[in-house]
Amino acid sequence: MPLNAEAVLLIRKQVGKHVAHVFSCQGKPLVEVSTKAWYAALERAGMRGFCWSDLGRRCASRHMQSGTLLFASQEVGG
Repeated sequence: MPLNAEAVLLIRKQVGKHVAHVFSCQGKPLVEVSTKAWYAALERAGMRGFCWSDLGRRCASRHMQSGTLLFASQEVGG
């Protein structure tokens, strides 16, 4: 799924903070998202009732709306 300019900029700011992972904290990769820091970030962003499965559904919907074949969409979604 294409990222908008703001998302690309945010990800590029992470370059060099960790050798193998895009997102890290204090030099350690972020491997879990259901943490107090994650929920605090959601709160700061004003995102209430958000869950990870929402991202998968949103991604699949965008693929289907843009004409991606069902099989290809399934492959992308894992």
